[in-house]
Amino acid sequence: MDTKKLFGLKRLLLAMALAGVAVLGNVTESLAQTKLGYFDTNYVLSKLPEFKKAQTAIKTYTEQIQKEAQKKQAELQAKFQEYDQLRKKQGTPPAILKSREEEIQRLQQELQQFTQAAQQQVVKKENAILTPIYRKIQTSIEKIAKANNYAMVMKKEAMLFELPQGNISDLVLKDLGVAIK
Repeated sequence: MDTKKLFGLKRLLLAMALAGVAVLGNVTESLAQTKLGYFDTNYVLSKLPEFKKAQTAIKTYTEQIQKEAQKKQAELQAKFQEYDQLRKKQGTPPAILKSREEEIQRLQQELQQFTQAAQQQVVKKENAILTPIYRKIQTSIEKIAKANNYAMVMKKEAMLFELPQGNISDLVLKDLGVAIK
């Protein structure tokens, strides 16, 4: 390779390296000036009275559905015990046994369908109750981030380490009208 080309190539590589260092320096300086905040979801939720009410409502709803499922389960168990006694009894007509088997199968299917529907209903109920609370918190976070010039606010739960400053959780609670003790 010709020395002029080699010298030109070295000069090009040096220029690219210097440009990279300059860009990296600007990015580093920009990041150093970026204000980062974080938010502790569990802490804030534990302090919100409306979240505690929501949890109680969800628990009550879930317990009602569980009681209904237990009734259906008890009914199925009773039918199965009846069937088992008839099956052990000498002289029970096969038509009656078949009828009871079909009834048990139907009850099993109904219980399974009820359980699946109940799970979906609980999720819907949770979403209906909790979504307004989460929206309210999100609005408060955005308001505080803008007012305090935070470039980014992260959930504490997603952080690998905790910054010594930048926790906006108490500011959010204050904005939501919750007294901090």
